[in-house]
Amino acid sequence: MNHIELLIRLLPWLVSHPGVSAEVVAKEFGITSREVLKLLDLLQYTGPGQYGGELVDVHFGAGESIHVIDAQRFDRPIRMSGAEASTLLAGLTYLEQMPALADSVEVTQLIEKISKALDPAPTVDVVTNVREHECVELIKAAIESNLQVAIDYASGSATNASHRTIEPKVLLTRDDLTYVRAWCHEAEALRTFRIDRIAHAEILSVLQSVEVESTELARSTDSWIAVTVELDREHLGEFDNDTVKSVTEIENGRLRVESKVANLDWFVSVVLAAGGAIKVVEPEEARELVLHRARTWLSR
Repeated sequence: MNHIELLIRLLPWLVSHPGVSAEVVAKEFGITSREVLKLLDLLQYTGPGQYGGELVDVHFGAGESIHVIDAQRFDRPIRMSGAEASTLLAGLTYLEQMPALADSVEVTQLIEKISKALDPAPTVDVVTNVREHECVELIKAAIESNLQVAIDYASGSATNASHRTIEPKVLLTRDDLTYVRAWCHEAEALRTFRIDRIAHAEILSVLQSVEVESTELARSTDSWIAVTVELDREHLGEFDNDTVKSVTEIENGRLRVESKVANLDWFVSVVLAAGGAIKVVEPEEARELVLHRARTWLSR
C-alpha cells in the first residue's frame, strides 16, 4: 500500500480511535511505529489550504497518545464535482513529473484510481520533458547505489557544456525546477546543478568517496556575503545556480552577476584563477583582498 492510500485510510481510523498509541496503529496497519510517526508528520502538512486553520491538526509524540483535533473533513468520503476532479487530476499529473517532490509511481496509481471513478474520465494533458525525467531517474538510481555520475553541464548562459564528475547527494525542487545537490570533483566542493541543464548523464562504476553532512545539503545562504562581479560568460558556472540573484548583459558580451558566497577566501581564489576574466565590483573588502593576494604572488 502506498503512502497516499495509507494516509487516506489512516486519518478516519485515528478519528474513531482517539488516544491510541503509535504501537497500536502500527499493528493495525502492518507497519512500524517509526513509520507511523512519519505519516503523522505528513498529516500535519495536509489540508485544503496552506494556512492556519486549513491543515489537519493532530497531536502526538513518541510514546504518547494520538489525538486528531481537526481532520479538515478528510475523515469522511470525499465528494467532488467533475470540475474539481479535473483540477485535482491536473495537479496530480503535474506532480507526477516532479519526482523530487513525490514518488511518481504512487502518484500515477492515484491518478488511475481517480480516473476510473469518473464517468466519463476527464482528459488531462500535461506536456513533459522526457529527457529531464529520465535524468532524474538516473540521478535517483545513482544516489541509491552510492555511485558517481559523469555529466555534461551547461551552466547559466554558458554556450558550451562542461564535463564534470559528480557524487549526487539529494534531489531538490524549487520554483518548478528540479536540482541535484552534489559533490563536484572538478570544483572540489558541493555544487547545485539544474537537471534541465544536464545535456548528458551516465552512471559510473565508481563508488562515491566524499561524505557530506546533511546540514550542508540543506544549507541556508542568509548569512552569506553578497558580491557583484563582471565576468566572461564561460565563468558563470563558478557560481551555484541557487546563489545567483541576477545576471545582466553588459558590453562586449560580458555579464554583470549579483550572487552570494560562503566566504571571501574561496571567492578571491576563483577570481584570481580566472586570470582577469572576473572583475570584482563589490564589496570593497573583496577588491582589496584580490589586490593584496595578487601583489603577494607577484612579489614571490
